[in-house]
Amino acid sequence: MVTQAETNAGKPVGDNTADPSPTEIEFEQWRALSAGTGAEFYDGVLADDAVLAVPSPHSSLSRQIALNAVAGAPPIETYQILEFHERPLGPDGYIVFYEMYQKRVGLDGIYAAISTVYIRRDNRWQMQYHQQTPINRGSGEQR
Repeated sequence: MVTQAETNAGKPVGDNTADPSPTEIEFEQWRALSAGTGAEFYDGVLADDAVLAVPSPHSSLSRQIALNAVAGAPPIETYQILEFHERPLGPDGYIVFYEMYQKRVGLDGIYAAISTVYIRRDNRWQMQYHQQTPINRGSGEQR
C-alpha cells in the first residue's frame, strides 16, 4: 500500500475511536507523523515506561526523549507499508510487525523492518515498545 501523506493524514480509523485496536493505532501513527502531529499522537499512546529503538542518530529512546525527537523531526511525505502482520501476545499484549518505506521531507527515503508491542493498561491499548531496523535495499527507491 503506497500512501501519499497529504491525501491520507488525519483520517479516522475504525468505528470506535475511543478504544482503537493496536493495528488501528499503528496505521494512525503514520498518518500523524505525515501530518506533523506525531508528538501529540505519541503523547496519547505511549506507555509511561515505553521504549523506542530507532536508527541513528537516536538509538534507544525513553518516552519523553522520543516525544522531543518526534516534535523536532520533519514530517513524513510518503510511506509504503509492506507485508503487515499482527499477533496477540495473550489477553493484554499484542505485536504488529511489517516492512515499510518512509521518506521524510528533506531527507532520503529508507526501508525499515518495524515491530511494535502494545500492552493493555487502564482499559486501552498503549505502545510499550517500538523498533525500526533499517533494511538495505540498495537504491532506496520504492518497490
